Amino acid sequence: MADYQTQLYDKAGGVATITFNRPKKSNCMDILSFSELLDALKDAHQDADVKVIVIGANGNAWCSGRDIAFTRHASREETQQYRAINTQTGTYLRSIPKPVTAKLQGHVAGGGGRGLQRLRHQHRRGRLAVRPARD
Repeated sequence: MADYQTQLYDKAGGVATITFNRPKKSNCMDILSFSELLDALKDAHQDADVKVIVIGANGNAWCSGRDIAFTRHASREETQQYRAINTQTGTYLRSIPKPVTAKLQGHVAGGGGRGLQRLRHQHRRGRLAVRPARD
């Protein structure tokens, strides 16, 4: 398994567990986060021993959406890369025939909520909020 910077990834007993691991940033997403998520999803999808995929998070938020600090300073090319990997990850997530579920704790906000809508099952213990971004 790959060694990721923004998440933890484990497989045991037929379950692949992806854990967002940017708690100081409320598990917000940038290009690297999406790239690592997509890589882990592909690995779990292609592993015949994995029967279900669980996406969780460390910290007080499951996912707060887009990393505003990243996008505030992103070049046009980086913005295009972000949009492309975001779309690619969402499309791939919906194509996985295995059950993909979220283990939620804390808040889910912005694009994190839209990502959550792509999942088949969610176990909630927190709040879901979608608000317009502020500069």
